[in-house]
Amino acid sequence: LQISEWLETTKQFEFSENDYASRLDLIAKVQGVDVAEKYMKNVPHSSRGKLLNIILLVNCVRCGNRENSEAIFEKMTTLGIPIPKRPVSSLFYLLKVIKQDENKIKIKIKI
Repeated sequence: LQISEWLETTKQFEFSENDYASRLDLIAKVQGVDVAEKYMKNVPHSSRGKLLNIILLVNCVRCGNRENSEAIFEKMTTLGIPIPKRPVSSLFYLLKVIKQDENKIKIKIKI
């Protein structure tokens, strides 16, 4: 992460979308999805395509962040970005787990 930060800030070479995606993934895993979302806002618009959105979606789903996952999913759908099956199935699994947890909470409250 530190090396990619140094490369980007010193402008040793021009980052491609893949470079930004790798850095975004590292930031999400090390510093959290919130920091990754802030970083993505600073990525040039020309590099904020399918790959960065998928990386962000996968990390939001991995962290169990339902609201951000749904928002990114909706944004990708609106922009016409094709969504791979794995993040979609992971998102559905996340929603299923959350729904089960909500049902458990409701049952505990009724008792």
